[in-house]
Amino acid sequence: MKKISILLVTVFVAFSCSDILQEDPKTAMSPDKIYQSVASYKQAVLSMYRIYRTYYTKSSDEIFLTIGSDDINSYRNEWDWGQSDKFHQSDGPSRLEDAWEGPYYGLLRANFVIENGDLVPTNGAVEEAQKNNYLGQGYFQRAHWLFLLTKYWGPVPMPLVTTDIEAKKRSVADIYDQVISDLERAIELLPYPENQEAEWKTTSNGKTFSVVPHKGSAKALLAQVYLQSAGWPLKRTENYAKAAQYAKEVIDEHERYNFGLVPIEDLWTHEAYFDEETIYGTPFNSINTGENYTMHVLGDQIEDEGGWSTNMADIYFFEHFPEGKRKDVTFQTTVWVKATEAEINEVKSKFGSEQAGWPQRNWNGKNYENGEYTWENYDPDTQLEKSEPFYDVRDKSWRVQVPWDSPRTLRRHPFYAKNRFDDALSQHDWKTRSITSEEWASGMLQRWMRYSEVLLIYAEAKAMSSGLDQSCYDAFNEVRARAKDLPLLTSAGSPQEFQELCFQERGWEFCGLEYGTRWSDLLRFEKVEEMNAHRLSNEVWPDTREPKEQALVNQPSKKYYYFLIPASEKSRAGLTDNDATTNPIEP
Repeated sequence: MKKISILLVTVFVAFSCSDILQEDPKTAMSPDKIYQSVASYKQAVLSMYRIYRTYYTKSSDEIFLTIGSDDINSYRNEWDWGQSDKFHQSDGPSRLEDAWEGPYYGLLRANFVIENGDLVPTNGAVEEAQKNNYLGQGYFQRAHWLFLLTKYWGPVPMPLVTTDIEAKKRSVADIYDQVISDLERAIELLPYPENQEAEWKTTSNGKTFSVVPHKGSAKALLAQVYLQSAGWPLKRTENYAKAAQYAKEVIDEHERYNFGLVPIEDLWTHEAYFDEETIYGTPFNSINTGENYTMHVLGDQIEDEGGWSTNMADIYFFEHFPEGKRKDVTFQTTVWVKATEAEINEVKSKFGSEQAGWPQRNWNGKNYENGEYTWENYDPDTQLEKSEPFYDVRDKSWRVQVPWDSPRTLRRHPFYAKNRFDDALSQHDWKTRSITSEEWASGMLQRWMRYSEVLLIYAEAKAMSSGLDQSCYDAFNEVRARAKDLPLLTSAGSPQEFQELCFQERGWEFCGLEYGTRWSDLLRFEKVEEMNAHRLSNEVWPDTREPKEQALVNQPSKKYYYFLIPASEKSRAGLTDNDATTNPIEP
């Protein structure tokens, strides 16, 4: 793990965007030298992955792009993503500019790898396979960034070579065609995981995984692309069959790819550096590399507990989420608030006036950033009914645990527990409430796609293309069974009724800023308006000044299906915003 992370960072630092664009580069990795061998070509390939750091370290772009979905909302008016949350967008926020620029930096580096691959000499079958692997990663990354851009902005410029500086928009249809073509090429070129180079592998829990996309990753992403294209705006319903085909191929070979479902209790604990659930991911952490690799779907801490409350679980969505273990691990439903003086005096009378005797959360003796919390006398997560105060050594304050809807909490919201973890070296669960500065600046693994999505893609696409059969139920129920405490599905009526159940299941499985999946589903089903209509029910609590929700400035409509193009880009390149109410496909 450390070897891979350090290698990536070493290369990334040496090979930056400026190295690519500089006319007279002084580094040893300049364009006139980078393709002299397969080994040097690899350095250009590795540079593609630095984009994930620069894209998601500046700001929480994924929050900005997908917070308009019905599963999540923001409290803070002053934050850029509050505009998206309330459908009151402008083209000025820096996060909008960051979100737009990141994919284009990714395209630049992917194009650099693709257009120059033929220049690389090879010596024998081993080097030829290595070059094909690197070239396949270039096609995969280009497809990934183009797919993201067209989902969120619609018709956008689509540079396919590094010398293309024109800002001419291409249609959504053209972009999808290119994405599909790139992924088909990636499938041809990328290896199976067992044939991946040793230094690009990692071992977790006794299994070996490729930390970069492989053949199975490309097939899974292609299935996702075909499914998205079957809905709004292209509505190529014939692509349901293609989505089912590629998802089925991944399912049939899932053991060869080391794909599978992680137990629901372990899914968000990050005990493993890589795991079976990961179709493809970005595995970095700052402790091992010295670099900041943000996990952009990191669940925000509650303001009562020292966080920002920038993104919270929508209450209607939470209340209609089916009870069970999946709900338990998805949401944080208790809040640590400051204890009253009466509560503090009561616990001091019980345990004594000296700190050594207090129930307290303490450090285990390691330094602050790498430490773990330990408990003395009392653990509020196992003694919730008592609600006894404890002394938090980190904050030097008395705290008491209360339910999320208690009038004592500042926001009166549940929060997402996904990707909330303890120290970045020994992962635990969110209940320790300890996200250090290291963890805000890094993530052990960002899953861009999970195996559970492949199963649900197949279930829906198979039903919509050739009819509902037992294989649809089997794929659906594999995800449902892992969620626990929920009845398996045995009858769904028509394919359309089954598709609606898949939409619901995907919402519960991928809610909470998981790589924009919920927002993508709202778009393809044209349900942005319908699902957001629930968000203002029972808006204000009668016994507190704090609202449950921030009111929407504008009612959702297709006017807000696409993001505005950043003002700086419109000024520089003369681009205009896309209006999905008139023509969502053509520029």
